[in-house]
Amino acid sequence: ASVAPEPPGGLEYRARLGAAPVPLTDGGEYLDRHPGFSPGGNTVVFVRVPRGNPTGPAGIWLVETSGEGLRQIAPEGSLPRWVP
Repeated sequence: ASVAPEPPGGLEYRARLGAAPVPLTDGGEYLDRHPGFSPGGNTVVFVRVPRGNPTGPAGIWLVETSGEGLRQIAPEGSLPRWVP
């Protein structure tokens, strides 16, 4: 028998095809899902769920494409999107 590997969980950004990835989140205790770019393209919004409870909320978060400025903007939510 075998066990399926844990998903990586973290997000990374590539400025263009073939570019080196910039880690945005580490995927440690959370699974980061449903990323979306800001209208200017330099910020990513996404939802986090606890790795041990993927149906439990860990909020909506933002991070810059440079990997800086990781912050939670709401304690709960799903499928975040930018409103023009």
